[in-house]
Amino acid sequence: MNLIEELEKYQKPRGYSFGCLENFEVWCDEVQPLLHFSEKHERSFEQAKTAALVTYRIGSKQDAANNINETIGIVNQAIVFAKTMKAAVELEADREQESITYPEKVTLFWLAKHVEVKHWVAVLMLIVAVFGAGIKVGSSTFYQDYVQPSLGSVETKTK
Repeated sequence: MNLIEELEKYQKPRGYSFGCLENFEVWCDEVQPLLHFSEKHERSFEQAKTAALVTYRIGSKQDAANNINETIGIVNQAIVFAKTMKAAVELEADREQESITYPEKVTLFWLAKHVEVKHWVAVLMLIVAVFGAGIKVGSSTFYQDYVQPSLGSVETKTK
């Protein structure tokens, strides 16, 4: 039996009457370990359970009933959360199985179809940055004074 089926076995409608506090405590003891998959739900359940027990023992029956309903609601939310988690895991497993098959020859058309736009933007920005840096270096005094004269002497030696 999987976790979702186990939790559904303990699912109760809001307003459910446990009859006595002992029955509620037994139910909580059986449900709480099943909520270990979600720390948020487990903490919320523990707080609501403690609040229900304390308010019942101090004689505030209405507050105890509200907190008992809250624990029931947390279990119901945990069931829905577990189902959506299971569906998300199954969907992710399906995506992993549908991996990209690479062609024998990678063409520009194939790249355009399979590469995300953000990567194309990054490549374009890199090209623009290198071009701009080349222009900036070419117009610098260091380049014009030291590198350009030596390039001229190389050209005359090759002629």
